[in-house]
Amino acid sequence: VDLLFNTIMLEPNRWTPDHTLSWPLVDLLDSIDEAGFKDLELWGYHVDRIDDSETTILVEGLEARSMQAVGVGAYPSFHKEGAEDETEMAQIERVASVSAALGAKIFKIFPGRVASASADEAIWTRTVERLKALADRVGDDGMTLTLETHGGTLCDTLPSTLRLLDRLADRDDIGICFQPYSDDDTDEAIAAFDAQGDRVRHLHVQNRDANRTMTL
Repeated sequence: VDLLFNTIMLEPNRWTPDHTLSWPLVDLLDSIDEAGFKDLELWGYHVDRIDDSETTILVEGLEARSMQAVGVGAYPSFHKEGAEDETEMAQIERVASVSAALGAKIFKIFPGRVASASADEAIWTRTVERLKALADRVGDDGMTLTLETHGGTLCDTLPSTLRLLDRLADRDDIGICFQPYSDDDTDEAIAAFDAQGDRVRHLHVQNRDANRTMTL
């Protein structure tokens, strides 16, 4: 079992609307290294606004500490139209490019930003098309696309996740990042995990208190 440290844990503004960073990721590497973590999952907002020179500095910083960005997480929307959609797709392309430069093997995303109960057939169809295209895109750089089971997405319940996987049944290059749908029902979590079978590629494990904080 490989344990990855997710850098989202270090950002106090992780749940604010604009995700303004308190510090650039490169400035946090020493602390992560001192804590003993070498394999990382990078929060998408840590890398989506860095330019090519900053990407190079981050690559060098990781290499100097024998650290590896195994995965990167991103949060695309697939329901937008026109110029908004073009901006969204350009942003996800940028994160994919930076992820490739960092040598990531996993490209984890939210499968859209519309809850399954609110998604009409057009959103389902577009999301499936975009997921297949994105899997092709990141696959060209040696990355596997995974979909996080998370609220407010097409993977926010077990039935909706299975529905999406059924529509992606022909794509063994698209997997699941499993996060339990319930915070306090172990049996439900195990049953949901088992139901998704061999499509699960990695797990999102959280250990936090009622205030959504934890001490490292």
